[in-house]
Amino acid sequence: MADTWGISGPTFLMLFAAAAAVVLVGTLIHRSRLFAGPGQVRVDQLSPQHTAYLNGGAALAVYSSLTFLRQSGVVAADSAGRLTRTGGLPPGGTPLDAAVLHAVGNGLRTKELHTDRSVAEALAAIGEELRRGGLTVGPDVVSRARRGPLLLLALFAVGVVRILSGIANDRPVTFLVLLVIPVGILGLVLFVRKPRRTRAAENALLQAKRHFNHLRPASRPAWDTYGPAQTALAVGLFGTAVLWAADPAFAGESEIPERDDTSGAYGPFYSGSDGGGSSGGDSGGGSSCSSGSSCGGGSSCGGGGCGG
Repeated sequence: MADTWGISGPTFLMLFAAAAAVVLVGTLIHRSRLFAGPGQVRVDQLSPQHTAYLNGGAALAVYSSLTFLRQSGVVAADSAGRLTRTGGLPPGGTPLDAAVLHAVGNGLRTKELHTDRSVAEALAAIGEELRRGGLTVGPDVVSRARRGPLLLLALFAVGVVRILSGIANDRPVTFLVLLVIPVGILGLVLFVRKPRRTRAAENALLQAKRHFNHLRPASRPAWDTYGPAQTALAVGLFGTAVLWAADPAFAGESEIPERDDTSGAYGPFYSGSDGGGSSGGDSGGGSSCSSGSSCGGGSSCGGGGCGG
């Protein structure tokens, strides 16, 4: 019986494995470089809202801004959960702080702040600044990172066609199936997986959390001694549990979800991986392989191979 596609099973199996290995290693190296980010990143050079956006997405950035405004004494909340403006933009306020304060002045609730156009524009600007700085992963980088996984999926498709052809040619395909399946899974996982932050940003956030560990709610810091900016930064690094610890009455009245260390979602505007032969292994002369063909010669793939 002729070999499928004119290529023996063992030969195709070897070529397929070699191609998959080369593509996989190349893909991992390429993605590692794409997602590396800049060489030096210091989170303390960013505003608290930039840090919050980097750590927990757009919603956490808004909560960080709201914390800054609350600690500065320019916003309050009534028992019905509606925010009220009690002062002007404090010194050191960012464009997002100004936008949030404006939205509060319009009588919006906390969960509605993202619907304000000025707030949405300020958040978009923060996201773009982080992307340009190499701290978050943009769609252009994701597109380039998907080239390798697409090659793996193409190899998977070739393997599937070879398996079907091998079955039609009455050739065993067990070994090829066992090789093709993980190639397809790896290709799909790598294609779907897209990190939101670069490794440089991840490392910078980790260092910042260690450096500001004294601002964790579990450390019971004296919030009055740190001021609005530090408290807002703490929210950005450790979640809204900081505001619940610093001002539980306001946090409850303004209906801010209590999350620790950005471990959960922060609301609806949350932004933050062949060819023929036997398939019976080291078969002896008389044991049978898949599709009814017999293994011969003591070869591990049995005479005709196990690659379809």
